[in-house]
Amino acid sequence: MNNYKWIKYFLLLALVSIPLFMSLAVLPVQIWDEARTGDNAYEMLQNGNLIVTYFDGKPDMGHTKPPLLVWSIVLLMKLFGVSVFALRFPSALAGFLTCLLLFIFSIRHIKNFWFGFIVCLVLITCNGYVHLHGTRTGDMDSLLTLFTTSYAICFFLF
Repeated sequence: MNNYKWIKYFLLLALVSIPLFMSLAVLPVQIWDEARTGDNAYEMLQNGNLIVTYFDGKPDMGHTKPPLLVWSIVLLMKLFGVSVFALRFPSALAGFLTCLLLFIFSIRHIKNFWFGFIVCLVLITCNGYVHLHGTRTGDMDSLLTLFTTSYAICFFLF
């Protein structure tokens, strides 16, 4: 019976990780938001200014969003080099952390493993979530989803 417990956790991990992380760097960088975020991160990496995002050598006034995603991309670019993987991994990780948060919430407060399992599977199978402008590209959306979900759970617990 104890082996069954670990098998269901491993199955959930695989079912969540495969759509989020598999072949992240296959598609080319998408124009507009993803490319702009990548360019901001690349210029931040080059000029060393970790406060202001730059575009085309000047402060970026068209993409004025909080720089947490750009900072994570810069960190990954330092670790793995400038690549599409470094651009997209923070968004995929935020998607994974959102699933983990919902799963832990289900186990601790709803006290039902299978409810958390199903919630994670429903979220991962939503086409708008695991798609372009979601967890598969270097956009801000999945990080925003992680923080709004965290806030909603904190508000519920309060």
